[in-house]
Amino acid sequence: MESTVKAEDLNLNEELVAARQRMREATDEKTKADAILDVACGCVLLAKQNLENQDGPIGNLLREFLMYGGHLLDKPECIDTLHKASDFALEMLDREHSRTRRIAVGFAIKICNILKIKDDSNNSSLGDELETLKEELEMLNKNIELADKGLYESIVDDDSHLKYDKICWTREFESIIDEADELVYEQLTDVPRGMGFCHAFWITRKTILQEKFGITWRSPADMNPRVLFD
Repeated sequence: MESTVKAEDLNLNEELVAARQRMREATDEKTKADAILDVACGCVLLAKQNLENQDGPIGNLLREFLMYGGHLLDKPECIDTLHKASDFALEMLDREHSRTRRIAVGFAIKICNILKIKDDSNNSSLGDELETLKEELEMLNKNIELADKGLYESIVDDDSHLKYDKICWTREFESIIDEADELVYEQLTDVPRGMGFCHAFWITRKTILQEKFGITWRSPADMNPRVLFD
């Protein structure tokens, strides 16, 4: 992603705070657009770092990316960068953020359509990408509708050979999972990341979801008792 916020910066959180400040203080359109792009890309980079380091949630950051990225769709000079950032966001957003992913897929479709108009030489590859995105959007809409009706067993998702708790498709679950995971990471600050960390994470998350939010959630280990997770 071509932005002045780079992944190799020592403290992405501080860089993102600074980019937000530049955005608020910008007095001309170009400076503001550049700052908004830095914020959008910074959100994606920080989310990626959180995911890789297993030390923070990603949902709120990627929703911020989608909000500010949407302000730049009329800026041709930003579209290629937004396309790359959108790809990163979609790699991170899973079924636990299904409603955010639905927005992200819609955002990616808009970007592809803009790119098709911008350069028709890419129409073939973009056409394939668009078809895949539209098929996923249809699947997301269907599963979210089923979840809203409480028809969890009718939800079809061929993305994984492992079983998972389909409560993650609900609005209630997604609305609190970032807050819950923040509490999980706080409790596990001194637990080394690496082999076996997922079990400490799942046990702690399960307890917090039940005790603080009244949500009964079954972990991948619960759902797949014959599978060895590391």
